[in-house]
Amino acid sequence: MTPILAQLEKASLSFWVENALIIVGGFILLSLTMRVLEMLIKKKVQSSLPISPILIAIKWAGVLIITSLVLERFDIHVMTMLTTVLAMVAVGVIAVWSILSHIMATFILMITKPFRVHDVIGFVGEEIKGEVIDLNLFYTTLLSEDGDEFRVPNNMFFQKSLRVKKGPGKTELDEQFQEKTAAAPEIMPESEKPATEA
Repeated sequence: MTPILAQLEKASLSFWVENALIIVGGFILLSLTMRVLEMLIKKKVQSSLPISPILIAIKWAGVLIITSLVLERFDIHVMTMLTTVLAMVAVGVIAVWSILSHIMATFILMITKPFRVHDVIGFVGEEIKGEVIDLNLFYTTLLSEDGDEFRVPNNMFFQKSLRVKKGPGKTELDEQFQEKTAAAPEIMPESEKPATEA
């Protein structure tokens, strides 16, 4: 018989009440913490700073803590499982480090805003120079004066010195990125969509 089934067989009413209190109390405490953090962040942090990823990370950390507290009561050792999962994640991160560095660089570019769409940028000592026309998760597209397009990996902006000449545009990188993802085509083709009544 597994330890979980043995624990369930000898569980009393108080055991279930304690588990319910841990879950309900944990989520109430997590909800209050999230609201207080949102209020503090809105008062103290610049409104242009994207804070939702931070709040989502805190929320999932709270859910993980609540879940581990309940599972520990069933003799399921969450820390052992978590250590194993983290070791596998570390191996995966090493395998996809290049991709992750591009994605992380994109988010840092959107937060720090070293240039805007339509700014003319170039690397010091390099021939790569052009107007910023696009940003995606992996690279920034520059349009040179003679019409050539350069796709510069986003992590390059943190490896070399950058020369920026402000352009006429007022569009920030994160605004352009959000507009582009909002305007992305639908995944399901029209032919496969269910028919709707008129």
